[in-house]
Amino acid sequence: MAFELLEKIRANTLGLNPNQISISRS
Repeated sequence: MAFELLEKIRANTLGLNPNQISISRS
């Protein structure tokens, strides 16, 4: 769960969409 939050924060930092990160992780 915490990892998902980090992923979203990273997406915001990179300026990318959180959905893109989710797909990449999948």
